[in-house]
Amino acid sequence: MGLYKVKNLYINGCSFTHGNTLPKHETWPYLLSKETKLNLINESKNGQSFGSIFYNSINTLSELDSSDTIVVIGFTWETRYMIQFGNETSDVSPSILDTKNEYNGSDVQKEFGKYYRYLAKHDDNLETNQRKNLLTKIISLQAFLKQENFEYRFINFNQVNDFFKDFPTYDKLDWDNIIHIDKWTGGHPSKENCIDFTKIIYDSFNR
Repeated sequence: MGLYKVKNLYINGCSFTHGNTLPKHETWPYLLSKETKLNLINESKNGQSFGSIFYNSINTLSELDSSDTIVVIGFTWETRYMIQFGNETSDVSPSILDTKNEYNGSDVQKEFGKYYRYLAKHDDNLETNQRKNLLTKIISLQAFLKQENFEYRFINFNQVNDFFKDFPTYDKLDWDNIIHIDKWTGGHPSKENCIDFTKIIYDSFNR
């Protein structure tokens, strides 16, 4: 398709996409939109689970035309959960398992935390289930994007790694459309990292 034949750039992901504490103009979604001169539709959020990324991306993209929209989705970690309540989605991360500190979240998140803590205490298969869940949602989103003829890239910040290789679904991933990034400075990508990421992603659409 090429970047100059479309008008919209749809992006979703967690803080590695949203930018964490970076100013908006220093994040790679913003930089990529400026580089491509495309209208940015950015639904990324700090702390977002892949359940929310999967859910919100499909529902938003169903209202967009695949002929004039390209898609970039950042992966996130398998240990996060989506909560659907009312007309919104929210997310819970493993920090809610720490009972020593008060969790700064909504009532529904705190109630979900009880369930999460029960799983962490009693489910010996929890890590395996979380990884299978992440892979299943990635493959389902991949199938949707292909079915609807969206040109897309997934960005893997090393969330899908060697621990996932034993699952049969791992071989269903289309690695031609997955950009693997495993080097950045500090805990979250810096301003300089975002400049590098922008070039990598931009070049991938023009290969």
